[in-house]
Amino acid sequence: MRINKILFHILIIFILGIFQLVVLRNFSFLSSLNLILCFIIFFVLFDYRLSFFWSLFGGFILSFYSFYPFGTYIVLFLFVSYFAHYLFKKFFPRYSLVSLTIFSFLSLLIYQLSFTFLSFLFYKLGIIQIPVVLNKIFFTSLLNTLILNTAVIVIITFLFTLLEKRK
Repeated sequence: MRINKILFHILIIFILGIFQLVVLRNFSFLSSLNLILCFIIFFVLFDYRLSFFWSLFGGFILSFYSFYPFGTYIVLFLFVSYFAHYLFKKFFPRYSLVSLTIFSFLSLLIYQLSFTFLSFLFYKLGIIQIPVVLNKIFFTSLLNTLILNTAVIVIITFLFTLLEKRK
């Protein structure tokens, strides 16, 4: 990637990360929206190297403002980027709204399950003090998070393809 493109993406990642952490956390419905993760999954569809780049820098930004060990988000985002790329190439070779929705949902589900597993592991190791409680509230929140983020990925992809067609 050229230096201008790299700087542009770093700036966008930084702005989205701050927006996510400062603004979206104040709205109960939007607090579960993970914009950086949505763009990572979106970039898997069109440019895997860019999704890898976003995973590194997006994870770096979110790691600064997390009570998890530094690098947790980097590892999670890299894992999801790799898994989503594999999933997309192996099981979703044709591009349609249904396949995009299922692909996005599964990629986000892997992220959420990995995040929950790491949270449980960190709690058991005494690294964090917040226990993982798998109850009705957790599963309702999980479903809301998956639906909201999947919808955002579908909208981003739709807007991108619409803009590409206009060129």
